[in-house]
Amino acid sequence: MKAQRLYLVGLIILILLVSISIAIFFMNYTQQTGLELANLEITNLKNNYTNLQNQYKALQMQFSIIESNYENLKTNYTNLQNIYQNLQSQYESLQNNYSILQTNYTNLQDQYQVLQSQYNTLESNYQNLETNYTNLQNMYQNLQSQYKSLQEQYSNLNNTYWNILTFLGNGNNSAILQPNQFIYKEIAIPTGFSGTINIMISSSNPIEVFVFDLYNLIQAIEGNPYGYYLYNNGTYINTSVTLGPGFYIVFIYNPNNTTEATLSYEITTIYTTAPKLLTNK
Repeated sequence: MKAQRLYLVGLIILILLVSISIAIFFMNYTQQTGLELANLEITNLKNNYTNLQNQYKALQMQFSIIESNYENLKTNYTNLQNIYQNLQSQYESLQNNYSILQTNYTNLQDQYQVLQSQYNTLESNYQNLETNYTNLQNMYQNLQSQYKSLQEQYSNLNNTYWNILTFLGNGNNSAILQPNQFIYKEIAIPTGFSGTINIMISSSNPIEVFVFDLYNLIQAIEGNPYGYYLYNNGTYINTSVTLGPGFYIVFIYNPNNTTEATLSYEITTIYTTAPKLLTNK
């Protein structure tokens, strides 16, 4: 029993010694490990501090940039706000103009429809006019052909007309007038003309020359009071008179009762106003 007790006591002591040894070893190991961990933690803290300081500087730089951008953005916002207000005013003005334009467009559309109707009517009238124009052109060509024919006839008639006027308005000859004998020359001045009658006479004895119209010539022949447009006498006569339209007689008379008169005469008529006939164009 005593031996067993000793054995148990010894075993307990051994266990205590082992426990104490283990405790001491554990304490030493714990202290060494904690120191290493602390150093490692300090190193990590330094590294984190450095990183954090760098991040702070970077963040501070970004903040400065953002602050500058903010000021620029604020300025741009103010400018944009002013632009927006101007644009808003322009928009309202444009909207008002749009309303006016829309009204004008509606009115113009109505006018367009009216004009379209008028155009259709005008187009129909144009077709009719074109047909009438073609017919009129054919008529014009026929009329032009007739006009050329009439123009040729007029030219021939005009030549004949002037030949007649020349015949009636001009003359020259020689004559022997017995006592109280006369000769005469007809002068025609048609409507639209004035004529200057030139008379030149050379006679062996004094003679008398008159320019009558037909009425006064009859009055003179019948011994009634008469009038005249020209009177002259002598052996040499060179005179003229300008008269209007009418039929006249140049009357050459030998007033001598006993002596004949040998004479030569030349009568010319100058027409100074164009005849009112169809003229060439």
